[in-house]
Amino acid sequence: MDAYRQLPDFQSARDPILDLCADVAAQCRMMIRKNHFVTLSPKRDELPPELISPACDIVVFKILKRMPENLTDPRQVAYKDAMELLRQVAAEELRPESYSEDDGDDDAEDLRNMPFLCVNCRPHILR
Repeated sequence: MDAYRQLPDFQSARDPILDLCADVAAQCRMMIRKNHFVTLSPKRDELPPELISPACDIVVFKILKRMPENLTDPRQVAYKDAMELLRQVAAEELRPESYSEDDGDDDAEDLRNMPFLCVNCRPHILR
């Protein structure tokens, strides 16, 4: 991380790793937004807890790709897995935990997560 911070590309006083983390969080939130069942936090850089580790894998990959001698095959696999997980969330195949304003568990769950009740209303003769 120190070698990344000392690259000549970063001349501003801002920490390039924090900027990279913010960019990756924005990219993850953009993909999560495609899943209409997930409510995101109003905080700009906050992610659902299940997606923090994959986001960290993306950050590490983006740091190491600037230094190709340090980019190992397991890091590339972790990056591909993280991106695939985000694609599955965007395609509504997976659903991470939604943001809740309450800190505790609430009995009133999102209605979109409730199964539909099906009642058979056909006349007895058609059954």
